Amino acid sequence: MTAEAVNSHSLKARIVRLAALAARFVALALTLLWPIVAPAQWISRPGPWTPSDAAIAGMAILPSASSPTPTLFTAVRSRGQGLFKSSDEGLTWQPVAIPGHENDYIVWLGSDSGSGAAEPNLYVTIGVDGGFTELIKCDILRSTDGGATWVTVAQKSPACLLSFDPSSPQRMFAVGTGYPATYSAIAYRSDDAGKTWTSILAPTPNLRTSSVQSIRVSEDGRTVYAVAGALWVSRDHGNSWTASETPLLARDNIVAFNHPQFGNQFALAATSDGLYQTLDAGITWQPAGLQGFLITSLGKPRVANGRWTVAVGYRGGAALTGTDGLVSHRSGLADGEGLWTFSDRYAINGRMLSVCANAASCIGGNLPHF
Repeated sequence: MTAEAVNSHSLKARIVRLAALAARFVALALTLLWPIVAPAQWISRPGPWTPSDAAIAGMAILPSASSPTPTLFTAVRSRGQGLFKSSDEGLTWQPVAIPGHENDYIVWLGSDSGSGAAEPNLYVTIGVDGGFTELIKCDILRSTDGGATWVTVAQKSPACLLSFDPSSPQRMFAVGTGYPATYSAIAYRSDDAGKTWTSILAPTPNLRTSSVQSIRVSEDGRTVYAVAGALWVSRDHGNSWTASETPLLARDNIVAFNHPQFGNQFALAATSDGLYQTLDAGITWQPAGLQGFLITSLGKPRVANGRWTVAVGYRGGAALTGTDGLVSHRSGLADGEGLWTFSDRYAINGRMLSVCANAASCIGGNLPHF
């Protein structure tokens, strides 16, 4: 080998070594700087309620006319605690007064967003009668101005857990609650925006259901789903019911929406054995992820440009399911019990509110495996 070849070989070896050193330096620098430049992930903030493991009656998210930040509402099932709102993503909370019900407890909180109403309204149901030995009676109240004023829709109604028909602002569904509900809760329908209610699903000799836990309506209003031991389906606004052919350990949440591919035949169910989906309006159901895990909440479906997502809360974490499959959404999310509600960028349980600075930064973390 000539001296020129030896020098060339030596020069190449030095370049390779320098490149390796440079790569190690860059990796070290990124490791040290990552905590500084990394995007914000989930930010956990204490809730306004006490005790720290309070039972949450729900969360509602209403758009703000004066700010890009929505107003968050949350309520506690405890006498004297009531309803709270935040306009700064949980940094501060203000109590929301409901005149005449200062010492009563809120059974349910939600909004009629997506029901066909011109502007989303805030609803609460307040337990005013009954309890351990009989079905609870609820006052139903509505606010059209973000909780500043309230209108009583119905008094001492058997309907306490509300659901809205997306195809008709006048049609609502609901479930009763209370001690006998453990055995024979009844589902109800209102055709006058909640003023009066008619029983539509109750145990009879020919219809053996257990407790009716929840009721949901498809986006076109044609299919009604009820969780009552099994999953029951009605295709005539609740006048008649058939049981799903697929036995499910269903919980209290189903979302039904106009799927980009399957239309209003699609629905997603939260169960104690993960997610299940139907492509035939509830006749059959198939596993859809997180099997073996308790699903605690399903958020409002988001559909745009032929793509869809639904936020999923499960015991100890959060995920998004949709067009891209099931994606963990728990990067930086504090460990804890199952989330009561995970919707948009907000997750809440009995201990805290967690806010995701932006959706992309919170994607990450491993999905659990059973």
